[in-house]
Amino acid sequence: TPEVVSACYAALNHLESKGATVVPIEIPHLRYMSLAHAAKITGEFAVKFDHLLHSDPGALEPNTKITVGVGSSMTALEVLSGERLRAWGFDYVNQLMETENLSCIINPTIAVLPPPLSEDARIHGENNNPLTIQLMKYIFLGNYLGLPGWSVNVGYGTPVDGEGSRNPVPIGLHFLGNHWGENVLFRLGHAMEMWSENEHLVPPVFHDPFHLGE
Repeated sequence: TPEVVSACYAALNHLESKGATVVPIEIPHLRYMSLAHAAKITGEFAVKFDHLLHSDPGALEPNTKITVGVGSSMTALEVLSGERLRAWGFDYVNQLMETENLSCIINPTIAVLPPPLSEDARIHGENNNPLTIQLMKYIFLGNYLGLPGWSVNVGYGTPVDGEGSRNPVPIGLHFLGNHWGENVLFRLGHAMEMWSENEHLVPPVFHDPFHLGE
């Protein structure tokens, strides 16, 4: 989404102005790793909830039922192939961070602004795996490889909901760190929160835990 691109590049330029060095990198086979990650997640859903799907199906929403069904269809070949790809990705990213002396890998938290939730989805749930993969195309790697991540707000987008009103939603910049590198992510997150142009909007429903006694 153009709003996401613009906000993230502005934040990146701010970090450069503070002395950060941007190193272009390439990580091959991201699409295949994304599919392997989706297969792993659906398989774990199936292991966890398959018994509930058959013993008490009313306890699961439609989206979860579909995810369990997809996970139950995975073959051993697909599961093991995904684990081999995960091991390869683990070694590749570790080596990349070491050889390029990277503090983190930066990308948008989500690639597109989330679409409005339809009334049918509010009532019955929704399963939209292509949209989920598109939303998570940059940040699945942290979950897939077990790497720490930090998302910081860098702006707002304005998707149009079903009634035509415009409600701003946050745009995030995501820092993917190395194992045991959370301290670096804290420093980067703090730098972005201190950015004078980084606006923070309070959502309509907000409870400040620091002022409950006032």
